[in-house]
Amino acid sequence: MPRLADHWKIPEALAARIPAEAPGESAACAPPVAARFRGAPAWIHPAGADASRAPFVTDDGALRFFPDDAVANVQLERYVPRTAPDAAREAGLKRLYYALKPVLPRALQIHAQRVNARARLRSVTYPEWPQDDSLRSVLEALLAAVLEEAGRDSVPFIGFWPRGARWAACLTHDVETSAGLAAADRMARVEEGLGLRSTWFIVPERYPVSPADFAGLAERGHEIGVHGLNHDCREFESREEFTRRVPLIGAYLRAWGAVGFRSPALYRNPDWIPDLEIRYDSSFMDTAVLEPQRGGVSAPFPFHLGARVVELPITLPMDHHLINLLRRDTVDGMLTKFRWVVERHGLANLLFHPDYNLEERRLRDYAKVVEAIRATDGGWIATAREIADWWDRRRASTLVEEGGRARIEGPAAADATIWLARREGPRVRVVPRT
Repeated sequence: MPRLADHWKIPEALAARIPAEAPGESAACAPPVAARFRGAPAWIHPAGADASRAPFVTDDGALRFFPDDAVANVQLERYVPRTAPDAAREAGLKRLYYALKPVLPRALQIHAQRVNARARLRSVTYPEWPQDDSLRSVLEALLAAVLEEAGRDSVPFIGFWPRGARWAACLTHDVETSAGLAAADRMARVEEGLGLRSTWFIVPERYPVSPADFAGLAERGHEIGVHGLNHDCREFESREEFTRRVPLIGAYLRAWGAVGFRSPALYRNPDWIPDLEIRYDSSFMDTAVLEPQRGGVSAPFPFHLGARVVELPITLPMDHHLINLLRRDTVDGMLTKFRWVVERHGLANLLFHPDYNLEERRLRDYAKVVEAIRATDGGWIATAREIADWWDRRRASTLVEEGGRARIEGPAAADATIWLARREGPRVRVVPRT
């Protein structure tokens, strides 16, 4: 999969210069090694001396690597330790926690999660929380190297967002309990008052639910997605269990007219998710330091899992982190990260649970966050389905350069904008055009 070219969507003639080999695409690949490229942290599988096209070299000149491999290793979280002693210890603690969870009072569950979150913040050095720019830095450094090799100072590319928008936002909600389902309408009315609609991931078999329970949301333009099967967090426990659940989840997707999926507790496997009958997934985070499954994609942009599934990573701290784990101000925590994403022309994908926002003051905080996002110039606020559809159309389109002019061909041509990437030292500067 051409990950670097898919991100930048530069002219085809220039994209053809990028070596596409990517060992990190394979689930069976060895763990990548840490390196640096033009000052940016990278995770690579070194290319052998016999590799026909591996023009990228680490900062110390010791290793050659393929650019798409470096991108895949982060987007697919290949860098996360799988066999080290700390990984085995974490796996054992998770098994113990979920075995005891049914008999643990909710307050004790939150306390255990809070202790774990504080330990993670002290011990995990990559990715940084609440934001990490590593993959975006690598993507820029790789494009700068391509331009330098081609003798160019700048290149046009298909802009990240449609209709002249410089950033995008998506309002999403995980409905974990019947109380959350009953409270969903209150949060939706906040959004509707600002002319916005959101995406609601609902659990099919944890609490009584039928399409009639969310028909009002759908009729008013909100999107419905599926949030696992019963929220026991076992979807990715084994290949056998995942395979058993695929048709069960698929039945709800079809019955609800849903095309999107988010896994409970954000457990995930990039190699299995494409087996679901979905157009997009939203189970990754840009920095998943505080989640039960560690990881993070280190960039606030969508990408593809396999050939057809768009991944929309959550890129703002979720309300559970701020309210329950860290006890921090929700409005400040959300909007500080939102401004960081906007500066990078990325996707601000935020997650609020109606279950954690039952109190009036919590609802007011949510309103403040949404109002601030709505008041920020230059953005496109859409449902997850709309954003995934755009990212697919962008991927299927091409940028053609002829006679010093560039044009877009393909399904995104009607509403796409041509942006510019200008080489500045070891990186590039993105210049949006409206």
